[in-house]
Amino acid sequence: MCYYLVATLPSNVNIRALKPTIERYHMGFEMLENPYILHQLPKGERLFYATKRHCDCDTALGCDVGALNTNELEGEIERLRKKGWGQAKIERWKSERDDLKEVDRLNQDKELEIWYAFISEALEGNNATHIGIMKHFFAGSVEQEKVKISEIKEVRIKGIKPKYLRKIEDDTLYNFIQ
Repeated sequence: MCYYLVATLPSNVNIRALKPTIERYHMGFEMLENPYILHQLPKGERLFYATKRHCDCDTALGCDVGALNTNELEGEIERLRKKGWGQAKIERWKSERDDLKEVDRLNQDKELEIWYAFISEALEGNNATHIGIMKHFFAGSVEQEKVKISEIKEVRIKGIKPKYLRKIEDDTLYNFIQ
């Protein structure tokens, strides 16, 4: 079906006080009741749709995970050769592909900076000791899918740069702290 970003917050965080920050960065933070995820969280954690309850397939979070490596690129070039493409046409294709990737990368960088700024601001003064973010591919209902959190990582937001968010792995809950 689709990727969704889910978020967690400690129960003592006043979500109403956090709303101006959520809205400023165009996030969602509507409650999500998935018993399989909630069962794996520490007692008192709340679960949310991180964005506005729509598909996050195009998110920049985790965009470097699963990207084409050199061997896959060579395989693609070999496939084009078998289709009868000459070297000049392959070089044009690679150049166009690189240009498109650069535009995508710039757009992704903007999104990553927004996420980084949102997490940083939300952690300041909102009683939030942490904000958890997890990316998962839901094959069915977001509320009923049996999601298994593979790992929980604690990440100090001040110790990373926005580009760190490119490497977020599926099904890992990243608890960002001050």
